[in-house]
Amino acid sequence: MCGPKSEEAKRLGTIIDFFAEHKRDGRLDYATAANDAYPIGTGTTEAAAKTVVNVRMKRAGARYDTHGGQTILTFRAAVLSGRFPVLMRELVARYWAKVTAA
Repeated sequence: MCGPKSEEAKRLGTIIDFFAEHKRDGRLDYATAANDAYPIGTGTTEAAAKTVVNVRMKRAGARYDTHGGQTILTFRAAVLSGRFPVLMRELVARYWAKVTAA
């Protein structure tokens, strides 16, 4: 049949393209990832989200706007990942200004 693709054929083509792209980029080589001790599931990510976000942001009485919450999470993630000194160097480099006496 020479007509337009059916919706089902389009969806199937999208799925095939998705997996083909991920295979081409090496994201479907689970055996190698497991042998190299890379996490291949979502458990690590979910545990990190619970540790970083839920414990800190959902304390009794805690209320944050978007900016304040993002700031808290940025610092908490830096502390928990051992990257706090790197974060501080970056902040000082970006926000440092020489102030002269008036």
